[in-house]
Amino acid sequence: MAKVRDETAARCMVRSVPTVGRDASCAQALGRLSERHWDYAERVVVLDQSGHFLGAAPTSRLFSTPDGRVGDVMERKI
Repeated sequence: MAKVRDETAARCMVRSVPTVGRDASCAQALGRLSERHWDYAERVVVLDQSGHFLGAAPTSRLFSTPDGRVGDVMERKI
């Protein structure tokens, strides 16, 4: 891996984030959080079947709606 200079945008880049599909339950999305250490886990990224970004679901909404669907609590504009 190339060395990243401190003043570059790459230095701030986040590499590992939890991802789920929009049809996943909020409980399933929360389960992803415990699978490993994530660089950023305030939101779970929602992807379509092709891996394209659809939105993000804040973990606070996932905790408050564990029986809901991720697609219903995600934010499309972030």
